Amino acid sequence: MLFLGTLEEEEGQEGEGRREMAEALLSALTDRHQQRQTWRDRCHSSLAQTLPPEEAPVDRPFWGVDDPSMPLPFDLADIINRVESLLWRM
Repeated sequence: MLFLGTLEEEEGQEGEGRREMAEALLSALTDRHQQRQTWRDRCHSSLAQTLPPEEAPVDRPFWGVDDPSMPLPFDLADIINRVESLLWRM
């Protein structure tokens, strides 16, 4: 979040380096978001529901938006939207 805040603060400044940083951040966030969603989908699939508890995948870690111990929320969609909006304005 700090990195994104820095990019947003420098919004008036032009620069290819700033755009590259935003694109790299967007790529990393999108990949992580996709991995988290894929894991959650697998944990809640019909196949996973048929497994004995000791073999079933565990839907962890999951944390809320307001968890102060985690630097980012579990669902990254809002942050991804902010970065996409920032890139669009560049």
